[in-house]
Amino acid sequence: MSLRKTASYLVLIVGWFLIGFFVRGLNIVPVNWMDAEMALVREAEQVIAVQSYNSPASIRQLTYGAIRGLLASIDDDYAEFLDPQTAERVSLESEGRDAVIGLSGEMRDGQFVVTDVFSDLPAQQAGVLEGDILLEIDDWKIARNSTRLAVIAMIRGPINSTAHLVVQRNDQILNIDVPRIPAVDINTKVLESNIAYLRLDRFTTQTGSQMEEAVKSLMSGNPKAIIWDLRFNGGGSMDATRQTLDLFLDDGMAFYAQVRDGTLIPYPTVSGGIAEDIPLVVLIGPNTYSAPETAVAAIKDRGRGILIGESTYGKDSIITSISLSDGSSIRFTVAKWLTPVTQQAYEGEGVPADIIVPGDPTPDEDLALQAAIRYINDLLP
Repeated sequence: MSLRKTASYLVLIVGWFLIGFFVRGLNIVPVNWMDAEMALVREAEQVIAVQSYNSPASIRQLTYGAIRGLLASIDDDYAEFLDPQTAERVSLESEGRDAVIGLSGEMRDGQFVVTDVFSDLPAQQAGVLEGDILLEIDDWKIARNSTRLAVIAMIRGPINSTAHLVVQRNDQILNIDVPRIPAVDINTKVLESNIAYLRLDRFTTQTGSQMEEAVKSLMSGNPKAIIWDLRFNGGGSMDATRQTLDLFLDDGMAFYAQVRDGTLIPYPTVSGGIAEDIPLVVLIGPNTYSAPETAVAAIKDRGRGILIGESTYGKDSIITSISLSDGSSIRFTVAKWLTPVTQQAYEGEGVPADIIVPGDPTPDEDLALQAAIRYINDLLP
């Protein structure tokens, strides 16, 4: 293993150890105090079980409800509880071992509404339409309190599996089976004037090595610049974000993680990346969410490249996922990321573009990409 890779792994290990150390070291609840509180919960549980007109929930349902209550108490918009089935799917997604059917959507008034069905992918071919309401996925019922993260994770699933959907369309209830196909997170091509184009859709635990191979392949053609498209990147691993930034940045800092007591955990970059000197343009927009915002903020803060498009979403939380003993998991904010030089956060406002080009790409036209090509050709005729 190279010295550079060894240093990279040490950074990841030490960074997450320090975050865990600082978070665990704050306001620990005494065991005897917690026992007294749990006794109060059991007292309420027994009263409800004996006297409630409605049938009480199972012990496991009550336990899950209590966990959700704990998460609700910490005033964290990103905190959530995942049942074992959903937790397994989220784990597959975070590791890049999942498959897709080609649709997206959002929660509206307690229902998951399909907003996009992508051309020539299985969902469209199976007959799913925009505006459909998903009721069930693989016998997993979508509840009013289901989160978009959980629903999307359930839509995605194991490679070579089939998604069994129950769909409401107007007054009809439809059962639609959709085969899943492997997710493709990185797309590359060479554009006019020998400009390399690289699109990354999410950061999984595999992204660091995958991006290194993709950039290495592009650099073998000696391009005059790279356009890195992060407009529809939905986030993911902060470790992978740092690894990826290390391809483009020399010695310095990728970002800082700020924990609850204000302590800053550094995430450095080291020299030797394969694309540290090539001109870089990054495409961004409102669907650039979370981890990729950290990447574009670092590039902006260190003056490494130009951002073209629209402001990013505006999320600066670093989320951890903790597995529980029954296979369920809890997710919550453990830190906030800050930019490497000015230590700035962009929560609620997003990272602004240097050159503003509004609008999403269409099948016929991509104004932001065209602006990036013009910028590079003007800079490097």
